[in-house]
Amino acid sequence: MSRFRASPGTDGRPRTAVFSGSDRAAKGVLDAIEAINLANAGTSAPRWRLVLAGDIPGPEFADRIAALVRASGGAIHLAGFVSGAAKHKLLAEAGR
Repeated sequence: MSRFRASPGTDGRPRTAVFSGSDRAAKGVLDAIEAINLANAGTSAPRWRLVLAGDIPGPEFADRIAALVRASGGAIHLAGFVSGAAKHKLLAEAGR
């Protein structure tokens, strides 16, 4: 990861990554959150944002994810279940 250089979008806004699917630990959602936190470490404003699109199973894991979202300073957004046109729009905006 030390070679990774996070760069903002060409318009100065943070780039967006999307985690779509079941937001379970085994599916890598915690790894995605850690990656965004690492990419934004040492910056005054987030260069990357992460949108979590999917259901979070179980109240304990949901509380853990909610705490990580709050601690992200706005870099992580919990969208919940997304489908159809809203999902297509979310994915089309990713990486920008």
